[in-house]
Order: sequence, then C-alpha cells, then structure tokens
Amino acid sequence: MPLVSRAVFVCAALLLFLGAVTGLSYMFAPPNAANSGPFQLVKAEAAGTAETAEMYNREGLSMFSEGKYDQAIPHYDQAIQVDPHNVKAYNNRGVTYAKEGKYHRAIADYTEALSIDPQFAEAYHNRALAYFHTKNYSRSCSDLRAYEKLGGKPSPAFVKDLESAAGPGRC
Repeated sequence: MPLVSRAVFVCAALLLFLGAVTGLSYMFAPPNAANSGPFQLVKAEAAGTAETAEMYNREGLSMFSEGKYDQAIPHYDQAIQVDPHNVKAYNNRGVTYAKEGKYHRAIADYTEALSIDPQFAEAYHNRALAYFHTKNYSRSCSDLRAYEKLGGKPSPAFVKDLESAAGPGRC
C-alpha cells in the first residue's frame, strides 16, 4: 500500500474510532443538497438538544403522572431551556400550571407554544379550557374553533358547558 494511501486509511480509521468513542458520528454524515458541509454539525447538535429536551420532558411527565406537579415544572423548565422551541414542553408545563389552578401561567405557556407552532392543536384545546376557567368565554370559543379547524374533536360536555356559559349564539 503506498504511503499516502496508508496515511489516509490510518487517519480515516482514527476518525471513525474517535467518532465511535465520543459519539461524534454526525461528522461523517453524507452531505445533502439542503444541508451540506459544516451545517451537518449544527443539525446533529440540534438533534442532540432535542433528545435532551425530550428526556427532561419525559421526566416532567413522570412527575405529573405521580401528582407531583411542583416537581414536574422544573423538568419542563429545563426542557425549554435546552430547546426553547419545544412546543410539547410548553404545553405540558401549561397543563401542569392549569392542574394547579394557575390558569394565567398556563395560558402564557399555551400561547408561547402556538407562537412557535400555530398548527399545534392540543395547545388550542388546552388554552380554550384555561380561558373557560378564567371566564374569558369569547377567547375560549375562539380557541375551541381553531382546535376544531385543525381536526380536533372537543368533548361534547365541554362544548355544552362553554355554550351555556358564553350565552346563546355567542360561541
């Protein structure tokens, strides 16, 4: 094997070994038309960030399912800190605030989730419920309609309660 070929082989083997040891396998992702060159690294880091945020989100869900709402919130906070565009973490923190009766904080989280992803139907549904509990029936109706436009199916009991509270023909 010529000296240059051997050097290239050794370097490639060393890079593969380092990638396997350090988890930097993204360095070897083939470029594509939309994202080539050094942008592969950024893309891979974003995926790692999303995975970390999802881990915190799952921990929050675990605390929530055990009724430990005050312990769930910091996990959602961490998910949002790691990935400020994590709509699920905003939504889940909002649900936790709502469960604690902190409807205005819940509404703020649902609103943030919707500013990131206006097609996130669950946030419209949850914000409609929170607005209902704050007696802001017109906004609750508006969000309920947005939820339905995105394919959501609200509970008939909630629709009936909202229409009754809002007044005839107002929702």
